[in-house]
Amino acid sequence: MKTFNSSKEKWGQKNVVDNVGIEDFVKLIKDCKYLFSDSHHGICFGLIYHKNFICIANKSRGYTRFESLFNLLKIRNHMVDNAREIIGNDILLENIDYKSVDTILEEEKKSSLEWLTTVLNKEKKENESKNTLLVKTLNKLHRLERENKKLKEI
Repeated sequence: MKTFNSSKEKWGQKNVVDNVGIEDFVKLIKDCKYLFSDSHHGICFGLIYHKNFICIANKSRGYTRFESLFNLLKIRNHMVDNAREIIGNDILLENIDYKSVDTILEEEKKSSLEWLTTVLNKEKKENESKNTLLVKTLNKLHRLERENKKLKEI
């Protein structure tokens, strides 16, 4: 709760909601008019629910995740490295172009699904090859055992 306590002190008690379970966390984001967050998951839910937001990229909790996501979606202008950058920065208040964001996300989902399907099918084929080799080896072993048994009978 160290992070929560420092956020509560920084932003004031009325602006920070505490003791929130997962369901309430998601619902608060879904129902908000504007999202202000330093949480990667909070921002991801903001994207899912098409919320306009300002993100303070948290350097102590996965800054590169923020940077990668915002650069990929071409929304870097909605991310700041510290709260002081918000003051007087009207670009942050521009609406997010969710048509563009959704197009990029759909392309990424498609690409990811293709990659996953390829990898899983490759693994399946490799497993089939291994199984085929195992069956052939076992059949050969049984044949050798039968031949050995016949030789012993002679």
